[in-house]
Amino acid sequence: MHVLVIFSGPAGRIDGLPAELRRLGAVVVEIDTKVGGADHDLTRPAVATALLERIGRGEFDCVFMGTPCESFSIAHRPKLRTRDAPWGVEPVPHDWRAYTAKHNALARFSIRAAETALGVGVGVAIENP
Repeated sequence: MHVLVIFSGPAGRIDGLPAELRRLGAVVVEIDTKVGGADHDLTRPAVATALLERIGRGEFDCVFMGTPCESFSIAHRPKLRTRDAPWGVEPVPHDWRAYTAKHNALARFSIRAAETALGVGVGVAIENP
């Protein structure tokens, strides 16, 4: 089984989902800037497109995403989102604009990745937002 874990966190951990999947015999591909730096930065269009193409070719049996959720949390201060403004309150506090925009881009990527995987019959799991 080939599993793609997007937003996997640091490489080489002995705990967590990627490690457990490997113990169960899966081949795991981890995508995270903490693993591959700029080559794994899904806010970069070329990186995102290349990964979506791999998913669309059916290279993976399952795609798991732990989309960054901090800015979506109701506990976040300042409050950046509401039920009526899930993509960000208006006006977004000036010091938080780039942060919110990055999280929106990663959430949108997660949506596209899920749609792509489901379109080719690949299982999807999303943790967070």
